[in-house]
Amino acid sequence: MKPLSIIGLDPGTTAAYAILDLEGSLIKAHSGKDLSLAQIISQVMEVSHPVIVSTDKFKVPHLVEHFSRKVGTKIFSPSCDLSREEKRQLLLKSSFSTSNDHERDSLAAALLAFRNNLSLLNKIKRFLELHPQGDKE
Repeated sequence: MKPLSIIGLDPGTTAAYAILDLEGSLIKAHSGKDLSLAQIISQVMEVSHPVIVSTDKFKVPHLVEHFSRKVGTKIFSPSCDLSREEKRQLLLKSSFSTSNDHERDSLAAALLAFRNNLSLLNKIKRFLELHPQGDKE
């Protein structure tokens, strides 16, 4: 079974995404020039089942809204745009490495969503422990 995940998205000419599992571990980070929504969805769904999609911007970008609508995730956005320093601090506390600024931005967004949704994530984990996949209740 694919792990449940949190997706950080950084839209733009060079789009990027980062995928964290519900334990906060990095599954994958990727970026590409002219990366389409369909490509992002396909690549993310190949390795995980997203439950939250996040951005580093207060105003949720269209790509993030469309991803959420098509995949059925909750959207997380910060109360104000993340500054470079805030992103740097988030990334310093993690041991993950990424290859460029776009991937770092998407990872910072995913890490912030992870931290701000720990209580929800713990409820999901408890529910899954109590209702294994084989349960028909």
